[in-house]
Amino acid sequence: MRSARSTAVESAAAWYRDCHFWPVQVRDDDVFLPLGRGTVAFDVPAQRAARVQEVLERNDIHTAALHVEQPVPRVTFLGEADDTVFGQFQMPPGVRYLTVPFVLRLPLMTMSFPDNRKWFCSPDPARRWFPRAAALLAAVTAATPYALRACRAPVPVRGRERVLIG
Repeated sequence: MRSARSTAVESAAAWYRDCHFWPVQVRDDDVFLPLGRGTVAFDVPAQRAARVQEVLERNDIHTAALHVEQPVPRVTFLGEADDTVFGQFQMPPGVRYLTVPFVLRLPLMTMSFPDNRKWFCSPDPARRWFPRAAALLAAVTAATPYALRACRAPVPVRGRERVLIG
């Protein structure tokens, strides 16, 4: 006989697969979303998450975001990989860019968890696609206080010597 948790795991996995077409995996009585294959995530400190969500909503961008309490409260916004976000070096301080090999443990929707996993912004079956990573990066950057944004020194560019031929 199956336990209530096993039933909840199977039900949640079916919902993520059938309603959202997410490539979820079930193991150790939990549901996981592997990043990669076009899916990335931006992991931001929880105190900045409401501001990021506000910027996204103002621009009519909707995405699922996972809230995890332990060890430090963080919110992970899901996005679609694109060719404008290349890696961690583009992130504001405190923000992590997650891609392969990261795996996110998803809420089961019907059961509580010891680590308090829950949806900060629930996935909407009517909007199965994720926003582009560039849009999420712009929202995360806009939500980061200016004093905390990454300050990069300009790269010195040296002109080429001109040689006259002739």
